[in-house]
Amino acid sequence: MFINLRHPYAVIVAACIVMTFMPGAAGADEAAKTEKTKLLLSAREVEELVDAADQSAVILLDIQERDAFSKAHLPGARWIDVASWKAAAMANSGDGLTNQQRWSELGSELGLARDGRIVVYGGALPNAARVWWLLKYLGCQHVSLMDGGIDVWRKQKLPITDEPAEFKTTKFQPAFQKQRLARIDHVKQAVQDGSLFVFDTRSKSEFAAGRVPGAAHLEWVRLLTDDGTFKSAAELRRMFQALNLGPQHTAVTYCRSGGRASVEAFALELAGYKNVQNYFCSWQEYSSDEDAPVEK
Repeated sequence: MFINLRHPYAVIVAACIVMTFMPGAAGADEAAKTEKTKLLLSAREVEELVDAADQSAVILLDIQERDAFSKAHLPGARWIDVASWKAAAMANSGDGLTNQQRWSELGSELGLARDGRIVVYGGALPNAARVWWLLKYLGCQHVSLMDGGIDVWRKQKLPITDEPAEFKTTKFQPAFQKQRLARIDHVKQAVQDGSLFVFDTRSKSEFAAGRVPGAAHLEWVRLLTDDGTFKSAAELRRMFQALNLGPQHTAVTYCRSGGRASVEAFALELAGYKNVQNYFCSWQEYSSDEDAPVEK
């Protein structure tokens, strides 16, 4: 492309073109904004999303305890039994994660479809992130977390109800996304050859008591601001880069039983990393394996 810089508007046009195609902070920030829109929604964005769509087109999944859900939840929200989903995943030393029939039952009774729009929210973020990750692993394409959960929704005085939602069951068919899941053999091999970038998301005391050798420690609560919402994508990127995580790495997260690890897996994707795996069975499985090396 040729631009005559003597033309009175040419300099402005040229500058705009350079800014459009120049890699760097502007492009990264725009990419982060797009990624955040797909994965993380504010309470106001959820309200707008629900208002703009047919109620059946957006499924709200509430991960609160059953009693709390019965007293107050977002209008139209469906209660998900997180304990049952966790038990299904952890069954038979993680083989439950490949149980087609069980996941079909759990998804069907909630009226889920893999191409549907789903927003997960509630109280405890590790449980919300756990459900988000399981849905993505099961092949659901459009799943978001509501930033800050129901506490932020209440603070903004948005509608709350105690009325149960009415919805139809479906014939949900999972499509396991195995590239999202790390198994114990992968982690043990990575200890030997450094093929994975392993993140321990547990507390300092848990990390000190025993960990996967070579794992980087980044406790999941450090990913959040003081009000319990996620730090910006740019801030998260800087945190991961400070630990020498590069775009070429496959990042693996673990905790004790998959919840906190799911928060960190979410944050990694929010920060723009593409190769992210969750060692869902985590320390609960790893520490029980006599052949798994442990560092203290």
